[in-house]
Amino acid sequence: MKVVLLCKSDAVGGAAVVTFRLMNALRKRGIDARMLVAQKSTASPYVDEAAHGLRRMMPFLSERLRIYIDKSSIEVFGNGGQFVMTNLVFPVEPYSTLSVSTTGGKAKVSNLKVYSLKN
Repeated sequence: MKVVLLCKSDAVGGAAVVTFRLMNALRKRGIDARMLVAQKSTASPYVDEAAHGLRRMMPFLSERLRIYIDKSSIEVFGNGGQFVMTNLVFPVEPYSTLSVSTTGGKAKVSNLKVYSLKN
């Protein structure tokens, strides 16, 4: 299995530190995990700095994203699981809206399905 973890940095900020640790834990379990970051700070050979590469990935990402939102996590799967991103969240009240936005680009939602998960 191959896993790519996306983050802005590999060492700056709490999310970066957690993602870096997750990547290393996955690698210890034999999973081919790598990080793709906009700002590389470590010397890890498993972290790739690819700000321009992210722009090249955008057409690929627009093909199909599956986004799962739970009480305390958000998971994004692209292209059948080739791209995976997980984020822990701790909202103070249940989700009631969904919005899509971009920075410096356009977003288009052509198909949206919402499912309720059973407890």
